Amino acid sequence: MINWIAKRPKMAVYTMIAVLGIAVVTGLCTMTGVKHHELEEWLKSVTAEDIFIQINYEYGSEASYYIPDDREEEELCRILTQIDKKNISKKASGGTVTPYQMMIRMPGDDGTLSREYLFHVEDNTSVSLTFDKDTADVLMKDGKYWHIKSSELVNFIKEKIEKKGHELMPAVEITRADIDHDGEEEIISVREYVSEVYRITVSEEDGTVISEMDASTVHHGWRNLFLCQNGEEEYLLLYDPTMGQGFATYGYQMYYFKDGEPVTVEEDRVSFEVDADTTLTPEVARFLEKVNGYLEKSTLLFCSNTMFTADTSDGLIIGPASAQDMMNHNQQLLDRTYNEVTARSEMNVAAAMRTVEAEDFVRLESVPDDQRELLAMAMNRAGSREITEAEAIAAGYNPKEHAYYWTGGIYLEKSSDIWLSNHDLHFEMECGLTENIVKVTYGKDDMYDAGYFQDEILYKFIRGLRDRNDRIDEVEFQKYEPVLTEKMEETFLMMKSNPGNFFDYELCRFYEILEYEEEDGSMVHLYDFDFALLTGTPQLIGWAGGMYLDGNARLRGLNVGQFAVRLKDNSPQCYVFMLNDERYDPSYANYEDETFWQEKISERLALEGRELAVS
Repeated sequence: MINWIAKRPKMAVYTMIAVLGIAVVTGLCTMTGVKHHELEEWLKSVTAEDIFIQINYEYGSEASYYIPDDREEEELCRILTQIDKKNISKKASGGTVTPYQMMIRMPGDDGTLSREYLFHVEDNTSVSLTFDKDTADVLMKDGKYWHIKSSELVNFIKEKIEKKGHELMPAVEITRADIDHDGEEEIISVREYVSEVYRITVSEEDGTVISEMDASTVHHGWRNLFLCQNGEEEYLLLYDPTMGQGFATYGYQMYYFKDGEPVTVEEDRVSFEVDADTTLTPEVARFLEKVNGYLEKSTLLFCSNTMFTADTSDGLIIGPASAQDMMNHNQQLLDRTYNEVTARSEMNVAAAMRTVEAEDFVRLESVPDDQRELLAMAMNRAGSREITEAEAIAAGYNPKEHAYYWTGGIYLEKSSDIWLSNHDLHFEMECGLTENIVKVTYGKDDMYDAGYFQDEILYKFIRGLRDRNDRIDEVEFQKYEPVLTEKMEETFLMMKSNPGNFFDYELCRFYEILEYEEEDGSMVHLYDFDFALLTGTPQLIGWAGGMYLDGNARLRGLNVGQFAVRLKDNSPQCYVFMLNDERYDPSYANYEDETFWQEKISERLALEGRELAVS
C-alpha cells in the first residue's frame, strides 16, 4: 500500500512522473541493455503521437519545467530522427551534468508506464541518455551511458526552459521525527516534483534520502499522511479514504523505517456503498473507530485528497496541521451507524405486525387504498401466529425450492415522491403454493427481521391482491365476443409449447373505462380487458416478463391491458388492443394512424387522472 520509491546509488538524475494518458507503443529496452542499432532505430522512428515530453530544470531549491506543445513536439522528433549514428556512443558515467534535462515517456501494452528516456545536458553540444524510470543502473550493466552529440538538441532543451519555464514549489520542511526509531530525528519534507505532482521525502540530517513517496491532487494520487504518536514511538500513518460513483474504499497503514525500508505494524481496508442514506456495517464502524483513535494521537503532515482540501487554493494541506477534519468526517458516518444499529435491535417483525395500524401505511404496493383497514386487521391477527422455519417446512414449505408467486409491499416511510425505496421502513409479504404460509420481512436498508406466519386470512389477502379489479360486463363483452375470443384463442395456441401444460383460457376482466367523441363524430370506447390461461401445474410454467399467477393460480399478464373500438354510426371502424406497456397491436388495427389514435386515448385518460395500463 505504501508507494515509496526505493533509492538507487545516487546519480545526478531525477525521475519524472506525470499523470497523463498517451498512446500505446512497444518498448525497446530489455533487461540485457539496449544495442546501438536499437537506439538508432528508435531515434529514427519516434513520432509525436508515441510520446509525452517534459523538460526540467533543477538547481538546488530552484526548479522549473516546461511541456512542449504539439508543434514543438514535432520539432523535437525532427531533431531526434536526424541524429547521425556516428554521433551516438557509449561513455562511462561521472561526466559533468547541467541542471537541464528532458524526459520522454512511453507506455507499455497495458497503458501503464513502460519506458522513460532521460536526456541530461552535459555541455553545449552533447547529452547523456539513461533509460527507465528507476532501473537505469540495471539496464546499463557495464556502467556506461549513451552519449549523443547534437548541439541542436541541447539548444532545444535549454531554450524551452530559459524562455518559457514555470516555477515549481521548492522543497518545504514539514517536521522532524524519529521515523526509523534509532534515537535521531529524520526530516520530512515535500516539494513539487512535476506540475501538481509532489514528492514527500524522509531524509537524514546529512541529506541522505531514506525514501520518497509521490502524491498529486488527481484522484488516484490522493495521499493523507500523518505523524502518529503510538505508545512511546513515532510512526507514519497513511490514511486514504476515497469515494466515487456511490462506492467508498477506506484504508490505513501505520509503519516506520528500518534499514531504509518501510515496516508495516498495522493496516486495514474496508469497502462499502455510500449515498445519502448509507447504513454502515459493524465491520466498517469498527474500522472508523480504530482510525479515529489513531488520528486523535496524530498530526497531519500532508493532504492532497480534495475531499478535505476544497477550501485551499492549490488543493493541498501541508502541515503540521490538525487531523480534526478527518476525524469529523469519520464521526459523521459513525453517528449514522450507531443510530441504525440501535434501530436494528428494535426490528421485530411479529411485534410490528401486531401493532401496525391503517394510518401507518404511507404507500401500498399492489394494495388498493380501500383495503387499508382490512390489511391492518389481517396483519394484526397474523402477528400472533408466528411459526418457526422448521414448522413452515413441516407444513410443506421448501426454503430451497419455494417460489413466491404473490407479494405485497407496505411502506411506513416515504423518502421519494416517485420511487419505492428499500431505504424506507417497510413490510414485504410473500407467499407461494404452500397454503396459509406467509413470509414477512420488516425493516430498511440491510437491517431486517423476517418471520413465517400461518394465517389463512393474510394468505388469501396477499394471494388475491392483483385480482381485485376483476369483473365482466357480459352485455358489452357480447358486442365484441368474436374479436376478443380470437385474441384469447390465438394467445392460448401460442402458449401451448410452454411447459406450464395450459389446457384452456378464461375471460377475467372486461368493462368500459372510457368513452368519448372524436372530431368527426365517431365514438371511441375503451375497455379494460384481461384473460388467463388455466394450468394444473403452475410450478412448471416457463416464465417471461410481465406474467404472473392470480389468486386462482391462473397465468395472467399476457400483454393485454385494454381493448379500444372506434364506432361510426354505431358500426365498428377499427379495433385496437392496448398492451400492458402502452403499445398498440397493429394486427388488430386498420385505422390509418393507430399511433395517433393511441396517443389521443392516452391523453384523454390523463385528463381524467387515469393511467392507460391498469391491469
